Amino acid sequence: MFKKLMASALALTLLVGCGSNGGSAAPTSGGTASSGTTKNVGVAIYQFDDNFMTLYRNELEKYMKEQGEKTGVTYNITIVDGKNDMAEQTNQVEKLHHSKDGCYHS
Repeated sequence: MFKKLMASALALTLLVGCGSNGGSAAPTSGGTASSGTTKNVGVAIYQFDDNFMTLYRNELEKYMKEQGEKTGVTYNITIVDGKNDMAEQTNQVEKLHHSKDGCYHS
């Protein structure tokens, strides 16, 4: 039970920075990425059907869009549904992490 709870908590907060296209992945001296760069962000959510996770997913997408408008950085966000299956989510995280372009491919 504890392992499943910890895995769910990890999945809830897991953001996988999946690389970048154009520009440095490191923040500039101002603390933000350079305007005009593209960042790929992968997010693994344990279950889309959960009401809280739906709110979280929608707010995250909204936040990333707002940040992109403020900074001029384009954020390509890929959000995957673990379907409440730890093995499925582990596979998704590995695909996000190892993907060449930072995007999830089924």
